[in-house]
Amino acid sequence: MYGNPVCGNSSVAPIDSLCQPQSVNQQTSKQQQDSSLICSPCPSDKNYEYNPSSPIPCFCAVPLGVGLRLKSPGITDFNPYEGAFGDSTTSLLKLYVYQLHVEHYIWEVGPRLNMHLKLFPSNTSLFNMSEVVRLRHVLAGWEITLPDIFGPYELLNFTLGSYADGMYSSKLNCAKA
Repeated sequence: MYGNPVCGNSSVAPIDSLCQPQSVNQQTSKQQQDSSLICSPCPSDKNYEYNPSSPIPCFCAVPLGVGLRLKSPGITDFNPYEGAFGDSTTSLLKLYVYQLHVEHYIWEVGPRLNMHLKLFPSNTSLFNMSEVVRLRHVLAGWEITLPDIFGPYELLNFTLGSYADGMYSSKLNCAKA
């Protein structure tokens, strides 16, 4: 609770220990999990992979990678809030909850929560380019406001992966028109 106004006005001993700054554990809080489902390999022509959150088992799709950092979260343990984070984020991005997969996260000094997310297309293998552009614009333009418990965020990266060729060729086509 360090930094909370209650701590500044407190002379009560039991609350005192809660108000002291605590060191941040810099170890990974969540690592990539293995699936117990046995699926045939995805196609190798693009960066296809399985969406672990998909309601369709063993469905291959090409995700977008998103590096995001929560700059001042009001929590010290993300695990119980991961569902709420997913609900809020997907709602603000106009995606279904199963389209978001929190691949891993790590606490950093600050405290800050550095996370790598994957956004998957909905029941199709690929996002169309207009959706890729929309998602990048919304995330890079800080157009989403997460609930106060998560605080503000900063976009660390938006990885196009297999979508990069389509993104640049669509920009070139627009420039020629």
